Amino acid sequence: MEEAMSVDRLIGGLFLFACLLLWFWIIPQQVVGEEQAFYPRLTVILVAIPAALMFLRNKGRRITLAFFREGSDISKDLAGKILVLVLSYIVFLLCVEKIGFFVSSAVFCPLYMLFFAERNFWRISLTTCGLLGGIYIIVVQLLKYPLPAGLLF
Repeated sequence: MEEAMSVDRLIGGLFLFACLLLWFWIIPQQVVGEEQAFYPRLTVILVAIPAALMFLRNKGRRITLAFFREGSDISKDLAGKILVLVLSYIVFLLCVEKIGFFVSSAVFCPLYMLFFAERNFWRISLTTCGLLGGIYIIVVQLLKYPLPAGLLF
C-alpha cells in the first residue's frame, strides 16, 4: 500500500523549500549588506506565509507515489499551478518596482492566499494587515530601513 500525501501539502512544501533556499542561500549570494537584502526577503515572506498555511492544510486531493508517472492528470495540474505562481511572483516584483511595496503587497497577499485555497475572509484580512503592519513597524519604524517606493507608496 502506497503512502498518500495531500497535493496542497506537496505544493506548500515545495514553495517553503524554495523560500528557504532564497532566504538562506540565494539572497546572501546575490546581495551585499543587510539593508539591500530586506526588499528581497520581504517578498519571500509574502510567498512563504500562504505557502506555510497551505503546507499545514490537511484537506484536498491526495496523491500517491504513482503521481509522478508520465501522463498523470494531477501532475499536469501541479505544473500549471506552479507556473501560475512563478509568473504572478514576477508580476508582483515588477509591480513593487513601479507602484510601491505596500500597495502591491496589499493586492498580491490576498491573491496568493486565495490561490493557496484560503477562503476565510477574516483570516485573509488579518494575515494581510498583520503582515504589512509588522513589516512597517519592524523595518521602517524600528530599523529605519527604507522600503522600495513607487508611484503610489
